[in-house]
Amino acid sequence: MSQVFVLRHAESEANAGLHVIDARLTNVGRAQAAKVGGHYNLVICSVMRRAKETLENSRITFDKVVYSTEAREMKNHIGDFLPGESRTPESVGELLDRLDNLVAQIYKYSKEYDKILIVSHYYTLMYLTSTNKDDLRSRRDFPNGLNLDNCEIASTML
Repeated sequence: MSQVFVLRHAESEANAGLHVIDARLTNVGRAQAAKVGGHYNLVICSVMRRAKETLENSRITFDKVVYSTEAREMKNHIGDFLPGESRTPESVGELLDRLDNLVAQIYKYSKEYDKILIVSHYYTLMYLTSTNKDDLRSRRDFPNGLNLDNCEIASTML
C-alpha cells in the first residue's frame, strides 16, 4: 500500500489579500517552501502557479511529477483561475466530481508508486483528508478534512 502525503501550497498573493489571476507565491511563501523537503516516488501537483512554485522553491525531490488539473483549487475567486480561462465559479457538486476523479488518479498511481505527494489547495486537501467522502457526496457538502496551513504537509489515507 502506498503512503500518500498532502502539501498545501505556500503563501500566495491571494492569501496575502491581492486579487490577481493565478496568484504567485509571496516572499514569505518562497521562504516557507524552502523549508519543505523529502523524497517522493511521485508528485501530483496542481496546475496552478502557486502550487508549482511551491514545488519549485522546495527541497522536495522526486522520481516523477504529474501536473493535474484535477488537483487545482476550487474555481471561486479571481486567484483561482488560469490566464484566459472563463471566470465561471465552480459549484460544490462540480468540485466533488472533479475531486473524485483525482482520487481515482491517485489510486491508479498507487499501484506503481510507493510514496506519493499531492501539492494542492485548501478545498482539495480538505477532501483528500476527509473521512466521510460518501456522506459529502450524498449531501453535496464542502469537505471537512484537515485544515492545513500554507506549506503544511500531512499524511492521509484515501
